[in-house]
Amino acid sequence: MNYSSLCPTTYSVYPGEFVPLLNEEQVKAHFSLPRETQNIQPAVNLRETVDSFITEFALPGLKREELLILAEDNILTIYGIHKEIQNTKPGRNQFSEFQYDYFERHISLPENVDVEFVAATYVSGMLSVYIPKTTKPVKKVHQIIVVY
Repeated sequence: MNYSSLCPTTYSVYPGEFVPLLNEEQVKAHFSLPRETQNIQPAVNLRETVDSFITEFALPGLKREELLILAEDNILTIYGIHKEIQNTKPGRNQFSEFQYDYFERHISLPENVDVEFVAATYVSGMLSVYIPKTTKPVKKVHQIIVVY
């Protein structure tokens, strides 16, 4: 399956509206296929503050439109599908580790978080996901998280 089949071409993103470019059902189907190569896992940091948990993912070379973030049943899932970019620089790569074709990463969240109010930012290759804590019981929801 190629990248273009996962991204609808009729969407447009303009200030004030977020339209995810990756289709959730197609992305999940794509990741359920058997793979010849091992799925690369991005590096992650998890911090706890007084009122939230913060996860940071190192994702160099990706665009925010190539990310799909879901929270469901206290599992945070990050999908990334990177359109392959041809190397236009002269010479050939001797070693290259920071090119992701695709990845998925699952993070188990504690019971005291409210996934309805999760926020995410992607700046300079770092994806930060802010997950607020709560003291009252929360309902289990399926939430697509907007990346700003």
